[in-house]
Amino acid sequence: MRITVARDLPAIELDLEVIARALRNLLANAARYAPPASEVEIEAGVAGADALWIEVRDRGPGVPVDERATIFEPFQRGHHGERVNGGSGLGLALVARAATLHGGRVEVRGRLDGDGACFRLTLPLRAAASRRRAS
Repeated sequence: MRITVARDLPAIELDLEVIARALRNLLANAARYAPPASEVEIEAGVAGADALWIEVRDRGPGVPVDERATIFEPFQRGHHGERVNGGSGLGLALVARAATLHGGRVEVRGRLDGDGACFRLTLPLRAAASRRRAS
């Protein structure tokens, strides 16, 4: 596993248990689908002045374009998931819900440098402060 995190990440207010579970689900999927002994990468950074992103990348079969929206729905698994043991089809739905609850989003694409999947969890930096002011 390779972890790359920018040194100047800003502090962000979030539900640590919920986001930690979302990241565990992304890592479990990467471990489940990636070939044995391949590296899973985690990277975090800032998008502009308003969002923090975390990516989990693997060297597995990737997610076909026509399945990318549905895999975030409960009990949905892509066609590669049907051939892999384990998993209920809830993990990515929980990741999507965690992102939504924090005013963020999760998306998947193919890796830019070859085979595999790249899941990006994006969380707004200012959402927590906005919610406090609105209360």
